[in-house]
Amino acid sequence: MSSQGLEIRPILDQKVGLCEFAPTPSYQLDPMKTEVALLHNDYPSNLRQYVEERLGYLEKFNERMIGVRAVFNHQHDDHTVELVASIGGCSPLVVETRAATPQLALKHAVESLAKSLKRNRTKFLDAKRQ
Repeated sequence: MSSQGLEIRPILDQKVGLCEFAPTPSYQLDPMKTEVALLHNDYPSNLRQYVEERLGYLEKFNERMIGVRAVFNHQHDDHTVELVASIGGCSPLVVETRAATPQLALKHAVESLAKSLKRNRTKFLDAKRQ
């Protein structure tokens, strides 16, 4: 039980193995959390703000999203971005991309994660209808 007297409880769908949360007002109104980790100090200072703006774009693909974590790393000339999306009641979705610049790697990672979120939502809704 939360402090407002509302209960959030997982409901397991045995047919597909998907899990959902019973809808509650407090769960639906929580904003998506974003976390950005820059593992090296030589990234531009405005990259963190740019990343948070791009990650905010992902929220529209799945209303059950709890948060997204972005981890930036680079070795030699390759920049790697790993995005981990936490979705209420499901396993996290993980996407990793490499590119010549951190912005390009982020662009590809966000596009790939958006596709995965759409696919996850479609499976969830199809399982819910049956």
